[in-house]
Amino acid sequence: MKFKAFFCLSFLFFVTSVVSAQLKLPAIFSDHMVLQQQTQVPIWGWAEPGETITISNSWAKEKVSVKTGHDSIWKVEILTDKAGGPYSLKIKSSRKTIQIKDVLLGEVWVCSGQSNMVFSLGSSLNGKEAVAKANYPNIRYLDVKRQVSDTPLLDIPGSKWTAVSPDNAEKYTAIGIYFASKLQKEMNVPVGIIEVAWGGTAADNWTPHDVLKKDPKLDIALERYKEWESNFTVDSIGYYAQLDAKKQGIISNKPEMPKSLFIKARPHRAPSGLYNGLIHPLTKFAVKGVLWYQGETNRKWHDEYAYLFKSMISSWRTAWDKDLPFYFVQIAPFKGSIEEVSNIMEAQLQVFKEVDNTGMVVTMDVGNMDDIHPTNKKPVGERLANWALAKSYNFNNIIVSGPLFKDTRIEGDSLYVNFDFAESGLYTKGTLKGFEIVDFEPNGSHKAPYAIIPVIEKDSLVFNIKNLQKPFILRYSWAEQMEYANLFNKADLPASAFRVLIK
Repeated sequence: MKFKAFFCLSFLFFVTSVVSAQLKLPAIFSDHMVLQQQTQVPIWGWAEPGETITISNSWAKEKVSVKTGHDSIWKVEILTDKAGGPYSLKIKSSRKTIQIKDVLLGEVWVCSGQSNMVFSLGSSLNGKEAVAKANYPNIRYLDVKRQVSDTPLLDIPGSKWTAVSPDNAEKYTAIGIYFASKLQKEMNVPVGIIEVAWGGTAADNWTPHDVLKKDPKLDIALERYKEWESNFTVDSIGYYAQLDAKKQGIISNKPEMPKSLFIKARPHRAPSGLYNGLIHPLTKFAVKGVLWYQGETNRKWHDEYAYLFKSMISSWRTAWDKDLPFYFVQIAPFKGSIEEVSNIMEAQLQVFKEVDNTGMVVTMDVGNMDDIHPTNKKPVGERLANWALAKSYNFNNIIVSGPLFKDTRIEGDSLYVNFDFAESGLYTKGTLKGFEIVDFEPNGSHKAPYAIIPVIEKDSLVFNIKNLQKPFILRYSWAEQMEYANLFNKADLPASAFRVLIK
């Protein structure tokens, strides 16, 4: 890979420098940081082999000591107190002392995914006003420096914690800030946000290499990337080579734009590159859970997505050695490759139903059919916060989701469709729209879809199927119909798209 030599040399230099250093900490341990409250928090770093390192803090009297190993790495755990601060943390060797100031104890969340997670507060709907109000001294943001690597890294050099304020909030993740502000409002605790997201990335970029390599269902991502690297006819290696040839007068025709990936310009699209560079350095750090907004880039390979996403979640939990809560956003409606958008939505709903300790935010009502980057991020961040409040912090009486398809039953000429998260009842804004029937030709192919309108009976929908020939497909908010979706529950949360075969 193009970035391999650079990062290997950088990593070699990094390891060499820390071996000879007296005492060094990863960048994640810095002034203004947030440590996860009321838990055993790992603290680690580098020093000369055999060196004794002593860690003390201002919230407890106990000191903890550890001896550096032959690999120059030391690691120890300290017990954090309940939420509060500011505190200080002292790490001391025989010849050097590192003092970390303005440390808060609270709740730490990782925000990851692609461009809709990166999407800044300043660019969001009513962003100017939101930035002006973003005086959050107890919300701390780890400004992570981006890096990509062939191998798992141990540090995110150059990254630093800052307190969120109108001076810096404009560039920070809108979803992360809205999530943190609601969490802080309801819980009155400091919140730490670690944003490690990168636009235009696929889930395999965030998955460990050994997970991809050892699974035949996932190895396809590695093989696909090799093909992109070697295919000089459609991809960027050939594109850039032809551009150079055009400049030198060797060829006269302007080369065609690549149809898959700009490999030379996008090393972050390599499988596992972002896991290695951005996730692995965090996996020793104590966090409460993960917020995830991604899926748009996987549209073309939607049939692989559910299995890949489940594998990625499992791999992160293994790396942290913890059953991390994983709350994610179902991608928003968008006209581009609209069938593929629906398929990704379906895959995400499948993951939510099949993977424990997850939550899914439906964005059917806050998307923009003409823009893959909808600007209305506040409801998204707050809905993620509702999942955390209800499921991770045991707040009662919070409805966390709109209606999600559960099952069906047939009684006479009526088809009943039942939903989870509809206990308070279903309702619609105007005439209920977005439902279609898809019949089959004798050869098994699909006929053109046509509309059908159900009636609402409390928490179920009832369809008259007297004149319908089974089997048929019932679907809601699928493809072009997502523009007309208007089914909600009484908490004013939208229903997810779904389809079901009725036999």
